[in-house]
Amino acid sequence: MLHTAVARAQGRLGDVQATLRAIGAADDAFADADPANDVPWMTYYDHAQHSGDTGHALHELAVHGVEVEEATSRLATAVAEHPDAYIRSRAFSGFKLAALTMRTGDPNQATKIAEDAVRDAEGVRSLRVRRTALEIVAPAQRHRASIDVARLLISLETVGTAA
Repeated sequence: MLHTAVARAQGRLGDVQATLRAIGAADDAFADADPANDVPWMTYYDHAQHSGDTGHALHELAVHGVEVEEATSRLATAVAEHPDAYIRSRAFSGFKLAALTMRTGDPNQATKIAEDAVRDAEGVRSLRVRRTALEIVAPAQRHRASIDVARLLISLETVGTAA
């Protein structure tokens, strides 16, 4: 978990090599971990969480065209594996995956991913969720002529503002 925090910080700084080193260290530590030895507050840190955290770090690079496939893969794993008990984490990863897919891939696929994340975020009041959801807006603007993208942009307006 600590290695992923370093990776995310390095990713935000745009330091590709430091980010990849920290992700490698995180992957190694996770592979060597024994959940039976975890302290109670670490029980949430499973494969889905690890994939999401490292995917978020790689997302910082992928928006500049570096490690796009690996970021996409890790974020997709997080979305697929997070159970409903961690729906907020699934929404975070879904919004990141949707923004990346909107930027680098198929806008129709990105819209579907984002719609799922919007559903996951229903009832969540969180400025962080809102900021993450709104990362889709800029890359979606190129595709706003699509009715589905236009609907998505409207649905994003209320994400994170639940009462």
